[in-house]
Amino acid sequence: MQQRLSRPVAMHAAMLLLTFGLAHAAEPPDSAAFYRQATIADVEGAIAMFELDHPGAAPQIHDDAFRTSLAEASATARSRAQRVTTIEGHQAVMSAFANALGDQHLSFRPALSVARPSWVGLITAWRDGQWVVVDEDARPGRAALRGATLVGCDGRSADAVARERLGGFRADWSIPAQRGQAAPWLLIDERNPFIATLKKCTFRDADGTREIAMDWQPVARDSVIHRLRAATGVGAAGYGVRRLDGGWWVSINELTARAPAVIADARAHAAQLRAAPFVVFDVRGNGGGASDIGAQLAAVLYGEDAVPKDDACPSAWRASAANLARLESYPAMLGDRLSPEANALIAREIDAMRAARDAGEAFSRPPRACPREKATPQRNGPKVLLLTDRTCFSSCLLVTQLFRELGALHIGEATDGNTHYTENRREPLPSGLGTIGVQAAVDLSMPSRVGPFEPDIAYAGDLTDTQAVERWVSSNAERWMSLPRWGR
Repeated sequence: MQQRLSRPVAMHAAMLLLTFGLAHAAEPPDSAAFYRQATIADVEGAIAMFELDHPGAAPQIHDDAFRTSLAEASATARSRAQRVTTIEGHQAVMSAFANALGDQHLSFRPALSVARPSWVGLITAWRDGQWVVVDEDARPGRAALRGATLVGCDGRSADAVARERLGGFRADWSIPAQRGQAAPWLLIDERNPFIATLKKCTFRDADGTREIAMDWQPVARDSVIHRLRAATGVGAAGYGVRRLDGGWWVSINELTARAPAVIADARAHAAQLRAAPFVVFDVRGNGGGASDIGAQLAAVLYGEDAVPKDDACPSAWRASAANLARLESYPAMLGDRLSPEANALIAREIDAMRAARDAGEAFSRPPRACPREKATPQRNGPKVLLLTDRTCFSSCLLVTQLFRELGALHIGEATDGNTHYTENRREPLPSGLGTIGVQAAVDLSMPSRVGPFEPDIAYAGDLTDTQAVERWVSSNAERWMSLPRWGR
């Protein structure tokens, strides 16, 4: 049986849920007490899981920054949990706790969403450091605001308002890509009890500056969620290998189950790809998966010898029961997507993890820093254009790093960022009201922060418009190929 939480926490959670069930059967529930106790149980359960399973919480890693963040996030969450009276309060506490740990892999995902949030009929995007209205519903007596810039609200700057409403609960504010991902939610109210309701906001457009009363009205989530997603500006690479104006375009939207077919297609066209004047590797919308898939494509384009092997400096897994169970699930879950070398590495990791558990060791191998073998720029290789947007995260960051080292010209938009902690999974919280992410291993050959990666050539247009992006590439590829920085 997998031990997910410490025994006292698990017993406490079970007693809470039993108590809730009996109370519901005997009398009308006290919802405020229910959500307060559920939040307390989930905070304690999450803290226990991180202390037991996450490598950064172990003293052997010497990650004082992570342990400090965990301690501070725990103290804040415990304090806030005492004030929770609603499910929205529960969600706010758990979201802020996870967000404070500095890696979106650790995010909280609620089991239930607010069906009818409130809004003021305005949706914003973060563009060139400003909060711009990109979508709106008309309100009686209010002039159109589409295209206007938010200046501030209730005596505070737009940046200060956004940092409070989004930075504590939806984004790591140090990463611009996450600001862009969270921006459409700036003027959406999901009844978070820990932030104030905005009353008046000032906007600026070509006609001047206007102060607008914030007229909050409920809206069906299903009717607005697609508009929020559109405002995020996230592209979709799709999957496939195709020609483009003399060059080639290789698209991998996610490094998951559909990607191996793209690698097979690339192998079938390897000679054409290597001889092409340019090859676009499009990873717009790519939130990760198995980085080995990106390494396989690099081997097709640059040759097997150009891609460093990652078994010289293997990750150290924290040797907990839950982490071992996760590792043991990999052969069935990932085996057919990975190279033989990657599958062999997983088999060795499983053996090392079991041996560590039997010996009572904290990690599958002694965690030690070791220099990562970087790829050598391939100046005589194909001209590769790596196209990213703000969603590039997790294994997509490792692929971005590899292709940049090999000499690819990075175009598009800056990526997201994460840490050197790896092997991510999600776990249910004791209340059943959501899940939270946890990581099992650490790669000490990597810096503590991986990304964000800034492109060599930024795209100022809409990265969701594939035809426009193709025209941009086609009209500039010849000039880009003459840049001295190609092949770093």
